[in-house]
Amino acid sequence: GDVGGSGAQGMNLAKIQRAKRYLAAFEVDLDMEDLWGVLDAKGMEELYNDIIAASTTPQGKMAVLDADKRMVHEVAGVKFVRYENMTAYDGTYITSAIWAKRGMHYGDFSPLETQVLPNPAKKYRLHPYMENWWGATRSEDKLVIKILNKIA
Repeated sequence: GDVGGSGAQGMNLAKIQRAKRYLAAFEVDLDMEDLWGVLDAKGMEELYNDIIAASTTPQGKMAVLDADKRMVHEVAGVKFVRYENMTAYDGTYITSAIWAKRGMHYGDFSPLETQVLPNPAKKYRLHPYMENWWGATRSEDKLVIKILNKIA
C-alpha cells in the first residue's frame, strides 16, 4: 500500500503508475493492451479526490470523471469499474487490481436455468427458481497486478 514512502495509503495515481511499471517490466505493451482496474466505492472516492488534487498534472487532465457521481471512469490509460465485494486482505488493507484485458477471462459456464414448481412448504403455491453460474479468472498471473489499499 505504500508508494511514496509515507506509510500505508488508499488508492491514488501513484499506485496506477506503479502497476503500469510492473506490467511493463513483464513486457506487456502498454500502448497495445486494454488496461482495466476495479475499485470499491471508498477506493473510487480516494482516487477521485487524488485526481482533483492533481488536476494540474498530465494524469489529472487526462482523467475521465463523472463529477455528479464522483466516479473515475478512466485515468492514465486504465478504465475502472466499481465492485463492492472486494476481498479484505487483512484488517488493515482491502484488495484491488489492475489488469491487461487479455489476462482475464469471463465465463458463463452454466446457462440460465429456470423452473416454476409447486412448493409443499408454501401451501403448494408456485415457487419460481432461477440459477446462473458465471465467473472470471486470470489466465496469466503477470498480467494482473494486485493493489492493497489502506482501510481508514
